[in-house]
Amino acid sequence: MDWRVRAVRRPLAVNCAVAMTASALWCSSAAQTLPTVARPADYAYVLTAEVDQSKDAVGMSEPYWSYNHGDIEADLDAMVAMGITNVRIQVPWVYVEPQQGVYDWATVDAIVEAADARGLGIVAIVSHTPGWAGDGGFNSVPDPDVYADFAGEVAQRYQGSVNAYEVWNEPNGAMFYESADPEDYTAMLQAAYAAIKEADSSNIVIAGVLGSSGTVSGVSLNPVEFVEGMYSAGAKDYFDVLSFHPYAYPLGTEFSAGEGYPGSAYEQLQAIWDVMEEAGDSKQIWATEFGVPTSGDISEADQAAIIAEFLSAWSEFAYTGPMFIHSTRDLESGSDSLEDNFGIFYTNGDPKLAVEAIAQWIEEQQQVEEPDPEVPPTNPGYDLGAALQAFVASVVGQVTAFVQGVSNAVGRIITSIVDAVTRPFTRLSSATSEQTRSA
Repeated sequence: MDWRVRAVRRPLAVNCAVAMTASALWCSSAAQTLPTVARPADYAYVLTAEVDQSKDAVGMSEPYWSYNHGDIEADLDAMVAMGITNVRIQVPWVYVEPQQGVYDWATVDAIVEAADARGLGIVAIVSHTPGWAGDGGFNSVPDPDVYADFAGEVAQRYQGSVNAYEVWNEPNGAMFYESADPEDYTAMLQAAYAAIKEADSSNIVIAGVLGSSGTVSGVSLNPVEFVEGMYSAGAKDYFDVLSFHPYAYPLGTEFSAGEGYPGSAYEQLQAIWDVMEEAGDSKQIWATEFGVPTSGDISEADQAAIIAEFLSAWSEFAYTGPMFIHSTRDLESGSDSLEDNFGIFYTNGDPKLAVEAIAQWIEEQQQVEEPDPEVPPTNPGYDLGAALQAFVASVVGQVTAFVQGVSNAVGRIITSIVDAVTRPFTRLSSATSEQTRSA
């Protein structure tokens, strides 16, 4: 999703109007400097975390911080308190390298340091073409090698703090990637993969980053068709994870309500997996954005229920991975814009009902079932301890028996020797006594 608009999921007429407005805004703002972000507070210790790749891992998607940072420290603390383990941030090429070879890392540095200090796994989106690298629009298709150079710089700079990188954002929408062409995208992916892995071979390269949309000429390409095009263009060996944004708005319905409806995010997810299987691929699919705004007919309770249902439904698939909820805080609570109201907190920091719903869902996944009192615990530590005790008892028994056997044998040997030595004297003594009696 990008950053104040979501063209590919709105009615076509709205898409076109929004796209032109957003492009104008971005072209005029590309040369702006990044806002200053306070450095994170000192901590007694610093954790360097990797992205939690488990199926029930819940993260937050926060691309807005690079532009409208607000109170990042408070937002991160709120995430940790909820049990969130991952955070997805934006590294906007257009702002970080506004002129070729001239970098401004201050804002991204502060965000990465603050998230890393709290032990959160970090996914970095690398996107948005600067004017010098394209035709002027942030959505213009860059030269693959030029993009890869920047992606490599990012990976080198944040080695040890960031270990997962998304190559672009929703490239199947012209709003974000002008051509919406899977061949163009695959060429960029292949170049970026090599650069990101060169910085650290353990880095996770995330491809696709696909929006849930239909195919509309000049506007968007269905994500299933886009993935097919990626494989046809040779993408298979150039990514570690595929990501998808399975939004169900503006319908305001639950994710699994799309089952059986062609074109729904639910059905698109399964169709994408079918394409991957046909290509002989078994990589995970991550949901790096999902959310619903509290706007119009969607209440706080609706938002909470839709998000909780999504967490349960997504994690049931055998091939899915972590989920990221968009986003932490409203840009402008009460605004008429849907995009301003996606937060699970209001602009002033007050929580919506979704906060408790997410925290409760996470807690439920972490609960450990109490063992049956009649059945011994089955954890490895218990089994090892019991086995060790049995082994020691066996050894002690065998040693005791051996020592006792040796002792008995030695006793018998000594008795035999004494008997052998004393027997002649006993006989001699008996004979002498007999002769004396005869005399």
